[in-house]
Amino acid sequence: MQYVTLTIDGTEVKVRAGTSLLEAAKKAGVIIPTLCFLPGRPARGVCRVCSVAIIDRRGLVPACATPAAEGMEVETQLPVVQKARRVVLELALAEHGPCDKNVCGGEQKCQLVQLARKHGIREKRFDTIEKTSREDLSSDNIQVQLDGCILCDRCIQACGDLQIIARAERGAGTHIIFDADRSMEESNCIACGDCVAVCPVGVFK
Repeated sequence: MQYVTLTIDGTEVKVRAGTSLLEAAKKAGVIIPTLCFLPGRPARGVCRVCSVAIIDRRGLVPACATPAAEGMEVETQLPVVQKARRVVLELALAEHGPCDKNVCGGEQKCQLVQLARKHGIREKRFDTIEKTSREDLSSDNIQVQLDGCILCDRCIQACGDLQIIARAERGAGTHIIFDADRSMEESNCIACGDCVAVCPVGVFK
Protein backbone atom coordinates (compact mmCIF):
# COMPACT_ATOMS: atom_id res chain seq x y z
CA MET A 1 0.00 0.00 0.00
CA GLN A 2 1.40 3.39 -1.02
CA TYR A 3 1.58 6.20 1.52
CA VAL A 4 2.01 9.95 1.18
CA THR A 5 3.30 12.52 3.65
CA LEU A 6 1.87 16.02 3.90
CA THR A 7 1.51 18.81 6.43
CA ILE A 8 -1.78 20.22 7.74
CA ASP A 9 -1.58 23.43 9.74
CA GLY A 10 2.12 22.70 10.24
CA THR A 11 1.60 19.14 11.51
CA GLU A 12 3.15 16.39 9.41
CA VAL A 13 0.96 13.37 8.79
CA LYS A 14 1.41 10.16 6.80
CA VAL A 15 -1.67 8.57 5.24
CA ARG A 16 -2.57 6.07 2.57
CA ALA A 17 -2.64 7.45 -0.96
CA GLY A 18 -6.20 8.42 -1.86
CA THR A 19 -7.13 9.44 1.68
CA SER A 20 -9.17 12.65 1.67
CA LEU A 21 -7.75 15.79 3.22
CA LEU A 22 -10.66 15.67 5.66
CA GLU A 23 -9.57 12.27 6.98
CA ALA A 24 -5.88 13.21 6.87
CA ALA A 25 -6.62 16.30 8.96
CA LYS A 26 -8.51 14.22 11.48
CA LYS A 27 -5.50 11.93 11.82
CA ALA A 28 -3.33 15.01 12.37
CA GLY A 29 -5.67 16.17 15.13
CA VAL A 30 -7.14 18.98 13.03
CA ILE A 31 -10.93 19.10 12.93
CA ILE A 32 -12.39 20.61 9.75
CA PRO A 33 -16.09 21.53 9.92
CA THR A 34 -18.46 19.82 7.48
CA LEU A 35 -22.11 20.08 6.57
CA CYS A 36 -22.83 17.93 3.51
CA PHE A 37 -20.29 15.18 4.25
CA LEU A 38 -21.72 11.85 5.37
CA PRO A 39 -19.23 9.23 6.65
CA GLY A 40 -19.30 6.01 4.65
CA ARG A 41 -20.63 7.68 1.50
CA PRO A 42 -18.73 9.15 -1.47
CA ALA A 43 -18.02 12.84 -0.89
CA ARG A 44 -20.22 15.24 -2.86
CA GLY A 45 -18.49 18.50 -1.98
CA VAL A 46 -21.65 20.57 -2.43
CA CYS A 47 -21.60 22.78 0.67
CA ARG A 48 -17.93 23.89 0.66
CA VAL A 49 -17.92 24.38 4.43
CA CYS A 50 -14.84 22.15 4.60
CA SER A 51 -12.85 24.26 2.11
CA VAL A 52 -9.12 24.55 2.80
CA ALA A 53 -6.11 26.17 1.15
CA ILE A 54 -3.22 24.29 -0.42
CA ILE A 55 -0.01 26.30 -0.57
CA ASP A 56 1.06 27.16 -4.14
CA ARG A 57 -2.36 26.25 -5.54
CA ARG A 58 -4.93 28.82 -6.57
CA GLY A 59 -8.32 28.90 -4.91
CA LEU A 60 -9.74 26.74 -2.14
CA VAL A 61 -10.66 23.06 -2.34
CA PRO A 62 -13.21 20.93 -0.46
CA ALA A 63 -11.30 18.79 2.02
CA CYS A 64 -13.89 16.01 1.84
CA ALA A 65 -13.39 15.49 -1.91
CA THR A 66 -9.68 16.27 -2.34
CA PRO A 67 -7.18 13.40 -2.02
CA ALA A 68 -3.99 13.91 -0.06
CA ALA A 69 -0.83 14.06 -2.16
CA GLU A 70 2.87 13.82 -1.41
CA GLY A 71 4.34 17.07 -0.11
CA MET A 72 1.07 18.97 0.16
CA GLU A 73 1.00 21.91 2.56
CA VAL A 74 -2.58 22.38 3.71
CA GLU A 75 -3.87 25.33 5.73
CA THR A 76 -7.30 25.28 7.37
CA GLN A 77 -7.20 28.48 9.42
CA LEU A 78 -5.92 31.16 7.04
CA PRO A 79 -8.03 34.36 6.99
CA VAL A 80 -9.11 33.65 3.40
CA VAL A 81 -10.32 30.19 4.44
CA GLN A 82 -12.19 31.49 7.47
CA LYS A 83 -13.82 34.25 5.42
CA ALA A 84 -14.95 31.83 2.70
CA ARG A 85 -16.31 29.42 5.30
CA ARG A 86 -18.34 32.15 6.97
CA VAL A 87 -19.80 33.31 3.65
CA VAL A 88 -20.84 29.73 2.82
CA LEU A 89 -22.54 29.41 6.19
CA GLU A 90 -24.26 32.78 5.81
CA LEU A 91 -25.63 31.76 2.42
CA ALA A 92 -26.83 28.46 3.89
CA LEU A 93 -28.63 30.42 6.62
CA ALA A 94 -30.34 32.52 3.94
CA GLU A 95 -31.40 29.30 2.19
CA HIS A 96 -32.65 27.84 5.47
CA GLY A 97 -34.67 30.84 6.54
CA PRO A 98 -35.88 31.55 10.08
CA CYS A 99 -35.41 28.72 12.54
CA ASP A 100 -38.77 27.40 13.64
CA LYS A 101 -39.61 24.60 16.06
CA ASN A 102 -41.93 23.15 13.43
CA VAL A 103 -39.27 23.24 10.70
CA CYS A 104 -35.88 22.49 12.23
CA GLY A 105 -36.62 22.09 15.92
CA GLY A 106 -35.47 25.61 16.73
CA GLU A 107 -32.02 27.18 16.99
CA GLN A 108 -30.90 24.92 19.84
CA LYS A 109 -31.32 21.82 17.65
CA CYS A 110 -30.41 23.24 14.24
CA GLN A 111 -26.92 22.02 13.35
CA LEU A 112 -26.49 24.79 10.78
CA VAL A 113 -27.15 27.53 13.33
CA GLN A 114 -24.86 25.90 15.88
CA LEU A 115 -22.06 25.61 13.31
CA ALA A 116 -22.56 29.23 12.27
CA ARG A 117 -22.29 30.36 15.88
CA LYS A 118 -19.03 28.48 16.29
CA HIS A 119 -17.73 30.64 13.45
CA GLY A 120 -18.82 33.87 15.08
CA ILE A 121 -21.99 34.36 13.06
CA ARG A 122 -24.72 35.74 15.32
CA GLU A 123 -26.90 37.62 12.87
CA LYS A 124 -28.01 36.92 9.31
CA ARG A 125 -26.30 39.15 6.76
CA PHE A 126 -28.30 37.98 3.74
CA ASP A 127 -32.06 38.07 3.31
CA THR A 128 -33.94 34.78 3.37
CA ILE A 129 -34.13 33.30 -0.12
CA GLU A 130 -37.73 33.25 -1.28
CA LYS A 131 -38.87 29.91 -2.66
CA THR A 132 -42.00 27.91 -3.25
CA SER A 133 -43.37 26.46 -0.03
CA ARG A 134 -42.92 22.68 -0.05
CA GLU A 135 -44.16 20.31 2.60
CA ASP A 136 -45.29 16.71 2.48
CA LEU A 137 -47.38 15.48 5.37
CA SER A 138 -48.92 12.56 3.47
CA SER A 139 -47.03 9.80 5.29
CA ASP A 140 -47.82 8.55 8.78
CA ASN A 141 -44.14 7.71 9.26
CA ILE A 142 -42.07 10.65 8.01
CA GLN A 143 -43.16 14.27 7.79
CA VAL A 144 -41.28 16.51 5.37
CA GLN A 145 -41.14 20.31 5.51
CA LEU A 146 -38.70 21.35 2.83
CA ASP A 147 -39.05 25.12 3.30
CA GLY A 148 -35.92 25.02 5.46
CA CYS A 149 -33.95 22.64 3.19
CA ILE A 150 -30.39 23.82 2.42
CA LEU A 151 -29.73 21.23 -0.34
CA CYS A 152 -26.82 19.61 1.46
CA ASP A 153 -27.74 16.26 -0.13
CA ARG A 154 -27.25 14.27 3.08
CA CYS A 155 -30.75 12.79 2.75
CA ILE A 156 -29.93 11.69 -0.81
CA GLN A 157 -26.72 10.06 0.37
CA ALA A 158 -28.47 8.35 3.29
CA CYS A 159 -31.15 6.97 0.98
CA GLY A 160 -28.32 5.16 -0.81
CA ASP A 161 -29.21 2.38 -3.21
CA LEU A 162 -32.95 2.95 -2.81
CA GLN A 163 -32.57 6.30 -4.62
CA ILE A 164 -36.01 7.46 -3.55
CA ILE A 165 -34.78 10.96 -2.68
CA ALA A 166 -33.27 13.08 -5.44
CA ARG A 167 -32.81 16.64 -6.67
CA ALA A 168 -35.12 18.16 -9.28
CA GLU A 169 -34.64 21.20 -11.54
CA ARG A 170 -31.67 23.56 -11.45
CA GLY A 171 -30.65 26.96 -10.19
CA ALA A 172 -33.04 28.76 -7.88
CA GLY A 173 -35.72 26.16 -8.55
CA THR A 174 -33.68 23.21 -7.28
CA HIS A 175 -35.55 21.15 -4.70
CA ILE A 176 -35.83 17.67 -3.21
CA ILE A 177 -38.34 15.18 -4.63
CA PHE A 178 -39.38 11.59 -3.90
CA ASP A 179 -39.68 8.88 -6.56
CA ALA A 180 -39.99 11.19 -9.57
CA ASP A 181 -42.06 13.75 -7.65
CA ARG A 182 -44.56 11.50 -5.96
CA SER A 183 -45.85 12.23 -2.48
CA MET A 184 -43.97 10.55 0.37
CA GLU A 185 -46.95 8.27 0.97
CA GLU A 186 -47.09 7.21 -2.70
CA SER A 187 -43.33 6.71 -2.98
CA ASN A 188 -41.45 3.48 -2.34
CA CYS A 189 -40.02 4.87 0.91
CA ILE A 190 -39.62 2.09 3.49
CA ALA A 191 -39.59 4.57 6.40
CA CYS A 192 -36.13 3.51 7.56
CA GLY A 193 -35.62 6.95 9.09
CA ASP A 194 -32.10 7.49 7.77
CA CYS A 195 -33.07 10.82 6.19
CA VAL A 196 -34.44 11.96 9.53
CA ALA A 197 -31.24 10.97 11.30
CA VAL A 198 -28.84 12.82 8.98
CA CYS A 199 -30.69 16.05 8.11
CA PRO A 200 -28.72 18.89 9.75
CA VAL A 201 -31.66 21.28 9.73
CA GLY A 202 -34.45 18.90 10.76
CA VAL A 203 -36.76 19.16 7.75
CA PHE A 204 -37.38 15.40 7.95
CA LYS A 205 -39.28 14.26 11.05
